[in-house]
Amino acid sequence: MTAPSPRLEGSPRRTVARRPLGVPIAAAGLGVGAFLLASALPESSIPTAFSPQWWPQLLAVALIALGLAGIATAIRGEQSDTSASDTEPWSLGRLTGVILLLVAYLTLWVFLGYAVATALVTVALAAVLGARGWRGLLLFPAIVTGSFVLFFDVILGVPL
Repeated sequence: MTAPSPRLEGSPRRTVARRPLGVPIAAAGLGVGAFLLASALPESSIPTAFSPQWWPQLLAVALIALGLAGIATAIRGEQSDTSASDTEPWSLGRLTGVILLLVAYLTLWVFLGYAVATALVTVALAAVLGARGWRGLLLFPAIVTGSFVLFFDVILGVPL
């Protein structure tokens, strides 16, 4: 048995706070459940390159990977660079803003169409999440909207 190492008077004791494991374990478990549910989806009668299971299973695997990464981070005891005082005042307001914008997006989509609604909501989301300047508020939403329209409407032929 070894004696504790001597500590200089007045030197602070170093403690490492661990992150809770509940959220990443729940995320990984939710991903496993989503993967199993997606596996039960019936196959399409139309021959395509991707089955109806593909996208939900891909999202489930991503959720499992993020959950496992969160578990590893919590076990290693790593901490983020931001303190709670840096994030708390804006967190609830930003979360509320994002939720309200997503609800507004569903409404705007019906009246303005996909491209216009996506562009407007992406501008608003960028502003709520802290983007400033013309690149963050105009260029980024234009690229996001154009990419989605190009990918889904033009390449995949999904009417938006």
